[in-house]
Parts: sequence; C-alpha cells; structure tokens
Amino acid sequence: MKKTVETKLWKNPSHVSGGVIANGILYTAVIPRKLDGSVEVGAPEKQIRLALDNLKHVVESAGGTLQDVTQVICYLTDTDQFDLMIGIYKEYFADPPFPSRATIIPAKLAVDGMIIELVAQAHISTSA
Repeated sequence: MKKTVETKLWKNPSHVSGGVIANGILYTAVIPRKLDGSVEVGAPEKQIRLALDNLKHVVESAGGTLQDVTQVICYLTDTDQFDLMIGIYKEYFADPPFPSRATIIPAKLAVDGMIIELVAQAHISTSA
C-alpha cells in the first residue's frame, strides 16, 4: 500500500506527488520550487538551499527527519557548483550516518536555468 505525503508546499500541476510512502519508505524528488509554484532559477546557492529545504519539508511532512534519509541522488547541471553544493549539503546532513549520495551531471533539467534536482529515499516509521 502506498500513500501520498501531504505537504504545505506548492501543488504540482503535473501528475506527480511530492512524496509517496510505501512499506515505510519515503520516495521523493524535489526541485528549487518556491511556495508560489515558480521555480528559483537565480543564484546557485539559492537554488541549492531551496531544493534542500524542500527535501527537509517533505521528509518532515512524512513524519521523519533528515536523519531518516538513506539515499540522495543529486542532479547538478553545473560542475562549477559542485563544491558549493557539497558545502551546503553538509549543513543539512551534518551527523553520521550520512545518506548514500550520487551526483549526476546532466546537460540540463526540465526547467531552463534550474541547476539542481534531488531524488531521495528515507525510512519513515510505520506509525508516521
């Protein structure tokens, strides 16, 4: 059985859930989308922080914390921003055990100017 995670973030106009829990595992993909539904395409630091803030919000809406995140796949289009991304990422995932992480460098993402998208899984208590 799976259920959608209800968040107070944007309402996605596509056939996409912000997060889904199945068998105690949260599956989510987040981008630097603002509360008004628009996508932040400005400064890389703003995009990275907003994507990680959105990830944190989805995990917490599912009843967990960032400590519950087991894997993050980071799609980052700008290799020049890798060190910046790692520095900010370490602020969110400061304590071990750290999630497994992969960084993929695609040519572009779905929204022009967007440099980051995160795909993550987290083990959430079945009571959540």
